[in-house]
Amino acid sequence: MTSSSEAVSLDSLDARLAALEARLTDTHDRLAAAEDELAILRILAAYSPRVDSGDAEGVAELWTEDGVYDVDTSRLEGHDGLVEMVTGDAHQGLIAHGCGHVPSLPVVLLDGTAPWRPATPSSSSAPPSRVGTPSCG
Repeated sequence: MTSSSEAVSLDSLDARLAALEARLTDTHDRLAAAEDELAILRILAAYSPRVDSGDAEGVAELWTEDGVYDVDTSRLEGHDGLVEMVTGDAHQGLIAHGCGHVPSLPVVLLDGTAPWRPATPSSSSAPPSRVGTPSCG
């Protein structure tokens, strides 16, 4: 048999363990959200140098195969639409004249209502709809 002081001690240990498990779960959740935000920021940061250097395949890799890029002048659908835009005469003319993006750090907010994965050839997440700010001197 256990004494009442031993029972209180075990109850205290159980409570401490439960509190630690809750903290660990909270820390895990916050780390997962931070990793998601970092992955999104890396995708956004990759766009400008790729598109400004004419890396059409590199730009397309930032979206899923069925991704859509809804820009001011058009709606680009899938990798083919992105590659066509980057390799097209209009975009190549902008590159030739020294135009480029001047990106800034975007605000990324995750609301936790839907799963998110970085766009890779094997994933199916929603692509960013707009990135960068075009600038031409």
